[in-house]
Amino acid sequence: MDKIKLFTPGPVNKETNIYNNISEIPPRSNQFSQIYKDINKLLNNILLYKNTDQYYNYSSVIFNGSGTTAIESIITSNSDKKILFISNGIFGDRWIDIGKKCVKNMNITHFEFGNKFDLIKVENEIKNNNYDAILSVHNETSCGISNPIYNLGQLCKKYRLEFFVDAVASIGCELFDIYECNITVCGFSCNKGLLSTTGLSIVTGKNSYFEKMKQNNTNSFYMDLYLHYKYFINFNQCLTTISTDAAICLLTSLKNITEFGIINHVEGIEKKRNYLLENIKKIGFTTYNENQNTNIVICLHHPNIKHHNNLVSFLEKKGIYTYRGKNEYNDCIIQISCLGIITTNDIDMLLENIKIFLTDFNI
Repeated sequence: MDKIKLFTPGPVNKETNIYNNISEIPPRSNQFSQIYKDINKLLNNILLYKNTDQYYNYSSVIFNGSGTTAIESIITSNSDKKILFISNGIFGDRWIDIGKKCVKNMNITHFEFGNKFDLIKVENEIKNNNYDAILSVHNETSCGISNPIYNLGQLCKKYRLEFFVDAVASIGCELFDIYECNITVCGFSCNKGLLSTTGLSIVTGKNSYFEKMKQNNTNSFYMDLYLHYKYFINFNQCLTTISTDAAICLLTSLKNITEFGIINHVEGIEKKRNYLLENIKKIGFTTYNENQNTNIVICLHHPNIKHHNNLVSFLEKKGIYTYRGKNEYNDCIIQISCLGIITTNDIDMLLENIKIFLTDFNI
């Protein structure tokens, strides 16, 4: 193969122009200030695609880190609030583990791995407790579930709660508007649905929320979202030294998506996902449960493959990268994504190599 193919939910194969504009721009320069402002504007194009009149009410802060860094900063910056954590997968559980380390008053509503949220149960929990906020994953990639953030957002509006969302695996992969979904703040990275490089954490939220955070007691400097926000507002700069290369790549990718249109971008991912799912079922695979509905990844199981890690390793030797299942599902499912510069011809190539594996192992 001329080039490796990443059928992973991040990192992804990127457009060829992503790296074209990289230059040695100092992070404290006027030129970088403009890049930061442009990134903010283009992120609002994506996150407020239905409510463009709200552009000036939202801002994004950027710092070095992963998607986990972004969500941890939200949790840490709100550690003095009473928060309800809702989980049905491994990443939801990760945020619970972080919350246990720093949130003074938290409760957990836990659903079985891969099960849909029971919104009646969630509402009853809200009614019976005096919460300040809810935190939920949008796309739970560990099990392929897209959680109902619009419905959760309406519950938060009804009970006047703040709504914190892990959008790491949903921005650029699903169509959602943070104003319509009543999202107070969401965190994400730039190497999944935004099709850029790894290395940046981003938190987008209401300006009114960021301003109120001055009153919060945050036991961190790097994770203090208010400090990051005020530095951006006052200086159009990042609070701490940032990877300007990663920021330039992100800006280029956001321009690509904006030019193509966020609706077309997401629909393209969905079409490839459906094409893969339709054709991989023909060779004996099934989704590991019926609730899967995300565009970003499909969790697949073949009843006659004893060790799915063998398939992952077989494909990797051919320059085709997929993901193993998470935790106890490590060897019983394979995770495949169609993000990035993946075509139907690439999917056909993947399927042919899976057929070779099945034949070689008499499956």
